[in-house]
Amino acid sequence: MTSVLLVVADNFHFLRGKKRKDTVLICLSSDDVEDGRIQMNKVARNNLRVKLGDLVNVHQCLDIKYGKRVHILPFDDSIEGLSGNIFDVYLKPYFLEGTRNQIWRSLQ
Repeated sequence: MTSVLLVVADNFHFLRGKKRKDTVLICLSSDDVEDGRIQMNKVARNNLRVKLGDLVNVHQCLDIKYGKRVHILPFDDSIEGLSGNIFDVYLKPYFLEGTRNQIWRSLQ
């Protein structure tokens, strides 16, 4: 039995790796990827504990709601030497008057 994965762009999908690790990602469509395959960045592969070429299970998540608040704390060594208001310079442009899709595309 063959199943077809219907990935709807800009929707959340639940992915599970071979070591039973899972994560939720926003999927984007691309014409560069052939049918039956997905591309994911190094951070997502690390969260799932998979390597290039490994199999993952993908399921669509329909019940995830928008977040109302985020709490972001930097690592101490990542802000060494930075001065001024870090929020205004680095975070505000990503979150001010932006929808989830605009924020995702700007971070890539």
